[in-house]
Amino acid sequence: MLPREFSVSSRDSVAPIRLEVTELTTAESNGQLLLTAGLRQNGGNGPRWTTWPVEVMVDGRNERTFRMGLRTGRNETVNIPIELSPGPRRIQIQNKTIEVQIKP
Repeated sequence: MLPREFSVSSRDSVAPIRLEVTELTTAESNGQLLLTAGLRQNGGNGPRWTTWPVEVMVDGRNERTFRMGLRTGRNETVNIPIELSPGPRRIQIQNKTIEVQIKP
């Protein structure tokens, strides 16, 4: 479910807010795979904070879901440690997808 707001005084619908994934990369640190996601909240007027559920999909399955607090118009980066079995893997967060080869 996506957040939706209405103006109390006019009962008009407020410009919808949305979560955008601006970047999705992987790196290895001390033998641990790190997934880096750039996130941004767009839409709405004025500064506001919203917590968003962020779902990490690996090969079409939910690997992990976490919540991220974002402020309208600001880019934030989150590093997610992830353990995957060896082989080719397809990692996706919303509209961004990367393919990685996990070494044994």
